[in-house]
Amino acid sequence: MHRLAALVLPLVLGTSSQAATYDPDLTWRTIVTDHFRIHFHQGEEQLADEFSRTVEEVYDTMTEELRWMPRRRTHVVLIDRTDAANGFAGSVPYNAITIFVTGPDESSQLADYEDWFTGIQTHEFTHTLHIDTNHGVARAARWVVGRISSTNRLSPAWVVEGLATFEETGHTNGGRGRTPVVDMILRTAALEDDIPPLGRMDGFQAQPPSGAIRYLFGQDFIQHVADHHGPEVWTRFVHTYGSSVPYLLPGRFVLGGPFHVLHREWAADLRTDAWATVDRIELDGPISEATLLSSPLDSCRAPAFSPTGDRLVWSCYSPRFGNQIWSANPDGSEPEKLIQDRGASRISFRSDGKAFAYAGTHVVNRFNTWSDLYLYDLESEKVTALTRGARARDPDFSADGQRLFMVTNAVQNNQIEVSTVDRSRRALTDFTDHT
Repeated sequence: MHRLAALVLPLVLGTSSQAATYDPDLTWRTIVTDHFRIHFHQGEEQLADEFSRTVEEVYDTMTEELRWMPRRRTHVVLIDRTDAANGFAGSVPYNAITIFVTGPDESSQLADYEDWFTGIQTHEFTHTLHIDTNHGVARAARWVVGRISSTNRLSPAWVVEGLATFEETGHTNGGRGRTPVVDMILRTAALEDDIPPLGRMDGFQAQPPSGAIRYLFGQDFIQHVADHHGPEVWTRFVHTYGSSVPYLLPGRFVLGGPFHVLHREWAADLRTDAWATVDRIELDGPISEATLLSSPLDSCRAPAFSPTGDRLVWSCYSPRFGNQIWSANPDGSEPEKLIQDRGASRISFRSDGKAFAYAGTHVVNRFNTWSDLYLYDLESEKVTALTRGARARDPDFSADGQRLFMVTNAVQNNQIEVSTVDRSRRALTDFTDHT
């Protein structure tokens, strides 16, 4: 059962600084369910209704899993201000979750999901229950300092994010714990003897996968411990640490051994599995050596060869120089920076090989971070905007170069559109099922 209510205040969602980042022209409404207040803006009516019908199932699953029920309803904000899939949770001054309704694209580590709302709500509500769990010293302190008192809030980041990623994998049909690209990242680290030591599991480093370490390696370590010490071991850990003194992690008491020993065992198993995979592959022949074209500190994507095969273009994010688009010979030699301060999620060459289209995000109307399409002319070295505020991505030129196909996004619905040389656009689909 749920009911619809109007919001009296402009935004009683999260902190004032977060509220200030939302477009003031948005009109907000609220659906109240048994355990949640779901805040949504115009255009999201279908999404909010669907979310309200599944969110209580997540509540039942996760409160049973972690054996904790918040005393008050949790606020959930559904916002369509970005073309990137994400979400976050907070617990002060009250439990609140924000979900960016756009689903992940195929290049995202989040791409393995069946239902985006179920996956992201499972992850974020795990944070809510984890941080909210309090007993003993932590509960007594709440009478003095309020909700800011939470020992679990002071858990290592790999525990906080690793546990949420572990639960999103265990209680949905997707999750990063079963994503092939994540397997690749873990396997590569093992083969290159670069598994993060326990002190680096929080991912505070410039070198990729940097901040993703706490999610990906944290989840795999937590899964390893659960496999060896029972499925409820992390629930016991949450309740034990939630009643203890901060920073005294109860690894030996709950898990049967100190964390550094468990980490060493997990790393050894990761290496064994990785080399076993190599052995299986080499049964079909030797593995070819790869050549690294970019800096080891850069995160790169969207490689594309020109139609004639004489040029390779790709996009990188550098911790030092920001977003850049590069070009090189097909073998990667003589790299040349084409564009500074612009990144691309996908690149498509025009049939004549003299220009390419790419998708990149930018701020629109101060409050939105949306994706648009651009054309780079290799002869004039100029960038031309092909769309403005269209939320367009995945450009793909027709064989004759006269039409440009794209995917547009709004309130979790993706449409295929086509644009002609005069930049007029025509929708080819009208999906409303979040395809």
